[in-house]
Amino acid sequence: MNKYDEIKDDPGKFQKLTGWTTEEFLALLPIWTTHFLAFVSTKTLDGQERKKNGVIPRTKIVVCQIWKINFCLF
Repeated sequence: MNKYDEIKDDPGKFQKLTGWTTEEFLALLPIWTTHFLAFVSTKTLDGQERKKNGVIPRTKIVVCQIWKINFCLF
């Protein structure tokens, strides 16, 4: 079980950890996803320019999504 699964049903604990209510967090998640994918399409996570035409293979996008879902709240 990941951290999100542990706290998503406890509004007080969720807000203490994130600073947002669950509803606010879920409303912002698509915006963060869009901006994150736009960023990593041209730069690496440490801010360096990508060398391969700014294209991320689909598998990397899937891995990023899985990482975000499982580990974004640690």
